[in-house]
Amino acid sequence: MADDIAQQFSTKMQLDKETGEMVSKNELKKRTQKRTKKAAAAARNGVSVSNPVQEPIPRGQLATAGEPVVDPDAIFKQDFLAQVYKERESKNVVTRFPPEPNGYLHLGHAKAITINFGFARYHGGKTVDSSVVIPLARFDDTNPDAEKEEYFIAIQETIRWLGFAPSKITYTSDNFQRLFDLAEELVKQKNAYVCHCNKAETELQRGGEKGASPRYRCAHANQDVETNLEKFRGMRDGKCAPQSAWLRLKQDIEDPNPQMWDIAAYQIPKDQKPHFRTGTKWRVYPTYDFAHCLCDSFEGITHSLCTTEFRMSRESYKWLNHRLVNFQPMQREYGRLNLTGTILSKRDIQSLIEKKIVRGWDDPRLFTLKAIQRRGIPPGALLSFIYELGVTTAESFVDNRRFQQSVRQYLERSVPRLMLVLDPIPVVIEDAEEQYLDIPFSPKDSKMGSHKIKLTKRIYIDRSDFREVDSKDYFRLAPGKTVGLLQIPYPVKAVSFTKDEASGAIMEIKAVYDKEGKKPKTYIQWVPEGCPTAEVRIHTALFNSDQPKLASGGFMDDVNPNSETIWPNAMVESGFYEVRRRAPWPKTEGEKLGEASLASVRFQAMRVAYFALDTDSTDDRIVLNQIVPLKEDLGKSSKG
Repeated sequence: MADDIAQQFSTKMQLDKETGEMVSKNELKKRTQKRTKKAAAAARNGVSVSNPVQEPIPRGQLATAGEPVVDPDAIFKQDFLAQVYKERESKNVVTRFPPEPNGYLHLGHAKAITINFGFARYHGGKTVDSSVVIPLARFDDTNPDAEKEEYFIAIQETIRWLGFAPSKITYTSDNFQRLFDLAEELVKQKNAYVCHCNKAETELQRGGEKGASPRYRCAHANQDVETNLEKFRGMRDGKCAPQSAWLRLKQDIEDPNPQMWDIAAYQIPKDQKPHFRTGTKWRVYPTYDFAHCLCDSFEGITHSLCTTEFRMSRESYKWLNHRLVNFQPMQREYGRLNLTGTILSKRDIQSLIEKKIVRGWDDPRLFTLKAIQRRGIPPGALLSFIYELGVTTAESFVDNRRFQQSVRQYLERSVPRLMLVLDPIPVVIEDAEEQYLDIPFSPKDSKMGSHKIKLTKRIYIDRSDFREVDSKDYFRLAPGKTVGLLQIPYPVKAVSFTKDEASGAIMEIKAVYDKEGKKPKTYIQWVPEGCPTAEVRIHTALFNSDQPKLASGGFMDDVNPNSETIWPNAMVESGFYEVRRRAPWPKTEGEKLGEASLASVRFQAMRVAYFALDTDSTDDRIVLNQIVPLKEDLGKSSKG
């Protein structure tokens, strides 16, 4: 009988593939027209609404057929990266990703990883991950005061989560002795000297504030080679207090480029903490400017690809390499990835953590990659967004709405659908018969399968879907009014309700099937009695403005106090257990369900948002994070 009723129902209604609702033909037509207009508006506002390419990717880590991702090879055919490749006589390609292990990676690093790994892979080369400690990469571990073992581990895990596997893992600390020897060689060449100037004195030498005075060279530059060698070795042997001496390159103080104003090559860390790998063996450490270019040469890096903030460093990079090593890597710069409505600075994020504004580096409101992973954004969706942006030398901010839209496009085709109510209120359908309904996980992909839901006389809807007093512009449930229930053959009509005398809250609604009435104008989600409860966390933008750093009073004064809403007693349909068992959706090479990947349990809660299982979840407790909302109001500022 249930099948007959469902068949009759399906002939009168049509499926809205965007929302999963069954609606009338006229209603579907209106929605289609509205979406077409909204897509045009989106294009004018810089929000990507085009459908990504749906085809297998031969060289990427997203090799699952049918995944909705942009072809990653496209960005390596563009003018910028194609020209970079042609600039070298040798066609061999070796790139590196060299993060400093002083914090967690963020969204901008995802672009750097993708470009460096992808560029080498596209040209048949290999990638040396040169800033991670355990897999295959090179960690820029030259500052023991700021570096921690947890960052080394987290960086490696993040690279693997994105789906990349470095061919080799190295550390700058592997070369500490070799770097020190080369620094001595530079002193012998009279191209470096030990300086004792403090910060204020050094600033005056470089022209003072805003270059108000002439630049001049430090007097220590006149020391002879023997004196400089003696002092430099004294720094190494612990004869100098922290920050009392530093080795400077002897460059060209008259050069217009600040990177040529006798920059630091070696310094003594302030706190003198033991190094994670070398312990207390070294008391002096090379700077990034000194070690980076030389390690690139040691490792045979052909293309040193970095963001445009290092453009001026290209001159000092070449200056140092030409004096000390034979193999000459090529540095080229691309525009970094900035996103509106957030901050990516490690120092600023640390401040948010210390003031307990966020829970930690993985708080879903942040855009560290650890937070993005916890939020439930699949690595494929993140990479698809980066491929869609492409690579240029331009420095720009990408609207957060565009990021959300790209994630939605990926999830819409790749995750199952379930029903969830945030604030449950019971409805008793007096003439309902208990039966099992077979519900597809996706109206668009039959391969996802289906699951059973038991329709009980007592169900739960969201409190926001019922009003005591009806109005013409309200199309959900109200006394004497009819509304459709997703996946149920007949709409229901509310006939009465009860309230709590003390609080005035609605306690229960009684309803009946409305088999002869007009077709309802809307359909709402519901869950049957006995479904699991869940804590649901809805996150919006952590900041009120698009560029928090520019806000009056600074980014701390721009924090949105209402960036998180928690629904502690939400209910999700029992199909959730099947979704969890079969996770991740979709199956990707980089993800396997386990203790560290609960966020790969993802689904679309119909009419609510996309959700993922949070790491606070246990076998007996379900905690869900909103990944992205179902849609974005293009008339509003880019938040969330």
